[in-house]
Amino acid sequence: MGAPIYLQDTSGLAQGITQAGSALGGALGQRAKTETERKRLEEISGYIKEADFSTPEGQRKFLMGAIKKKMDPKDAALIIKQMKPSSIQSFIGQFKQPGAQPGGQPGLEPTPSAHPGVQPPPTAGAGVGDPNVIEGAPTPTSQHPATKGDPFGYIPDEALVYASASDDKPLADFGKTNLDYRDSLHKRFTADRTYHTSRSKKYMESIDSLRSDLRSKRSAIENLKFGIKQGNLEQFGQDWWADRLGKWGTGLVTPTGALVKTNVKEFMIGDLSRISGRPNMFIEQRILGMTPQIGQTDESNLAMLTSLEGQTELQEKKVQLTDEIAERFENELGYVPGNISRIVDQALQPYAIDIQNKEAYQMRTLQERSDGLEKLANKKVVQGTPLTKEMATFLYKKALEKEPDKEKAKIKAKKFAGKLGYTIHTAEEYERYKL
Repeated sequence: MGAPIYLQDTSGLAQGITQAGSALGGALGQRAKTETERKRLEEISGYIKEADFSTPEGQRKFLMGAIKKKMDPKDAALIIKQMKPSSIQSFIGQFKQPGAQPGGQPGLEPTPSAHPGVQPPPTAGAGVGDPNVIEGAPTPTSQHPATKGDPFGYIPDEALVYASASDDKPLADFGKTNLDYRDSLHKRFTADRTYHTSRSKKYMESIDSLRSDLRSKRSAIENLKFGIKQGNLEQFGQDWWADRLGKWGTGLVTPTGALVKTNVKEFMIGDLSRISGRPNMFIEQRILGMTPQIGQTDESNLAMLTSLEGQTELQEKKVQLTDEIAERFENELGYVPGNISRIVDQALQPYAIDIQNKEAYQMRTLQERSDGLEKLANKKVVQGTPLTKEMATFLYKKALEKEPDKEKAKIKAKKFAGKLGYTIHTAEEYERYKL
């Protein structure tokens, strides 16, 4: 008698379930096997990344570790062959800057076996010399200007010489090529330095001379300031000023001469006008007006002091900027460029403008104290005449007489000053420029 109808497999369902179960079991088994293999490959990959293939010692260490990790020795050998750097890479690797020791050149003692056929160059103390005491030698963070165009400038010359004698042809070619390239860079550097130095030498000598002159100028200014403080200006006569002006003061005993006026103007404000690029007509007018009275009136001496101090301040700044700029170029290029004068003048320009504004402001203050605000208040002024704080207050009070509203009076006074031709400074500039 056959099985009950409900137990009979008439569709092959049972067989399908059995096969599906077997497939699922196989898949789960394969998945577990794949996961194990993936972890093993990850472990080997990390091991390869950490390994040092650049030296025989590192290669042996990797091989022994690979065997312990149950890697096929043939596979390990193949990995070493693929990962092992070329002789050139090994050679360069000895001089990588990150590996430099503080205070010394990187890689002066490369591993001999790292580049076959090349003996390591003698180290310091063995006849080559200590790079620490070579003036201008490149450091791990600074190459000599002559080799700044050399991508391998951090590799010492002697190392390239030894590389060029290698039995390994690629390495020998690398050494020779880079020595030739470095030689061409040095020749170009020497030619550039000779050319620029021949042009900048005269200017740098003039700065040294100016540096020396400034000491006596500062001394003269302090003497004059002391005399003003003591109320004793008789000693600062024409002879004294003629001595201060040097060649520009020739003929000062007849100060009405046009030549003397031109000389004094050039001495006092020549550089200021030239460098600022904006000649101040007010300053020129006051200097020319004061020249006949040099050494004869307090106002003329005070005006000349103001001008002399402005000129001295400008020259001191010029010396300072020249020193800073020259040092920067010496470090970057290895020489001072031939156009150093133009570079310094460009850097000096904003200082010249500020000194010129200060000089004009102080000269105008002296003029107002001498002539009186009332006398000067309603007169048109020449270009560059600054509105002093005292004159601004005077014009404001005059405006208040007709306009009781303070804000409106302030605006009216400012507009009137503008119509007269005054240069109006900021509150901060007023504080810096005042006497």
